[in-house]
Amino acid sequence: IPLVAAAAIVAAAWFWPEPQGTLGVGFRGVKGIAPALWFITTQPVIVAPLVLVLSAMVAALYYWFDRRDLGLLYRGSVEGFFKKFWPFGLILLALLLYHPGLPVDPHHYHYFLGAVNDVHQGKGLLYETSHLYGLFNVYFLALLFKVIPLAYPMFALVVTVVYFLFFCGMFVFLRQWLNSYALATLGVSILVPILYFFHTSDTRSALFLPALSPLRWGWYVPVLLAILAYARSGQRQFARWAMAISAGAVFWNFDTGVFLSLATVATLVYRELNPGWNIRGAVNVLRSFSLSGLALFTLTSFINWGVYGSWPHWSLFLRESRYFALGAAMHPLPPFGLYQIVFYGYLLCLAVSIYQLVHQKAVALPLVFL
Repeated sequence: IPLVAAAAIVAAAWFWPEPQGTLGVGFRGVKGIAPALWFITTQPVIVAPLVLVLSAMVAALYYWFDRRDLGLLYRGSVEGFFKKFWPFGLILLALLLYHPGLPVDPHHYHYFLGAVNDVHQGKGLLYETSHLYGLFNVYFLALLFKVIPLAYPMFALVVTVVYFLFFCGMFVFLRQWLNSYALATLGVSILVPILYFFHTSDTRSALFLPALSPLRWGWYVPVLLAILAYARSGQRQFARWAMAISAGAVFWNFDTGVFLSLATVATLVYRELNPGWNIRGAVNVLRSFSLSGLALFTLTSFINWGVYGSWPHWSLFLRESRYFALGAAMHPLPPFGLYQIVFYGYLLCLAVSIYQLVHQKAVALPLVFL
């Protein structure tokens, strides 16, 4: 949908008597699909509103036709279309996310690649160097950049791939949770502009800020899938997987890992208390998560001791984060803004969850987690 709409705007711009801003640059005298692809991959200011507006239109049409018998335009036909469409949707998603220029911001990239370069030069993480955004992510990147060249454009490509995998994971989750290819496609088409095109700015590429990408906080997708599997099957192995991934996310990136862990533990405790008020089960959840975190801490410490011959200095793990916890580079939110829609939406879901808990009525676990 966004590709066709963007191509339509490109075609309209082709016949404009004079170039209009960035839309008119580079179009004249160029034939074929190149202008449309350039437009899709480099003009998020135009593409993102198209995605938002068209997603709203698709949602309205979907529910309109779902409530009326209009022959071919009923839910089965719509669902069947998106069921066949989703592989092509992955191609569209890749085109939307890929920026041919691979834009970089050396300042923000250095927060990651500086620590990786230190490790490659023989400096031990938690010994002679530290990293603002965690521990395990540096280990992962250090291994990855042993295989691919250590360069800023390559890191931009890695971040792009991580975004792609994240949105694919959200499609899988929404497809399984809502049991609808159409709604899963709609959900992802809303997430893409919010978390990619408009995530950092309406004019600046999200690739400039890898710290705001799923490379830092994307672990909640496998946790979501594990919680959904646990809610549907009741098999505790999925709950254990969710706790293990959340505990690992704390060491991957401390602040987002803590938020993820709190959400995971709260959701699993909620499941034990509703229905049945199983206090012992809730305590077991807390104990299991604590043991998972302690096991990862111990294993990491022993591996570092085996490699470097001394215990790691865990005080370096949070050394740089403490400055931001004290308020550095933080600004107060305005008293009124669009963010309040999200904030009050969360408060509403929280109030409903608590109400259902008090009255011992079931609530979908993924909703509690989110």
